[in-house]
Amino acid sequence: FLSADQLKMAYRIKSLDKENILFSLSSDAPCTPWAEPDSPFYGIYAAVTRHTAAGRFINEDEGIPVARAILAYTRDAAKMGGFVNNGTLTPGKDADFVILDRDIFSQKAEDLAKVKPASTWIGGEKVWSQEKK
Repeated sequence: FLSADQLKMAYRIKSLDKENILFSLSSDAPCTPWAEPDSPFYGIYAAVTRHTAAGRFINEDEGIPVARAILAYTRDAAKMGGFVNNGTLTPGKDADFVILDRDIFSQKAEDLAKVKPASTWIGGEKVWSQEKK
């Protein structure tokens, strides 16, 4: 519903990062039109590639590296939400994390949305695991 001029101003995450403005990424389920609207990996894919669910690109020059997108989902989202014991794997914090089914840093950009969690840990305890078949 945005005009072409308005769209140029939307989702300028690389510009925010360049100016050291704190931002986070998140899923927007059920509003996001992805196949899996609550998957952070679709969000990482979109932040890196700037490719939309409708097959278009939005502000292609505003893409960020995978590592920066992950920090926006973890460290920076925790900061913005006021969660002081989450967001990084640091001694004394809660040790909430996921182990992925593949190395997200070695994926081609177009394959980032295919990354899945292999296990989920809360407080250093495994609470969920996807069994390999």
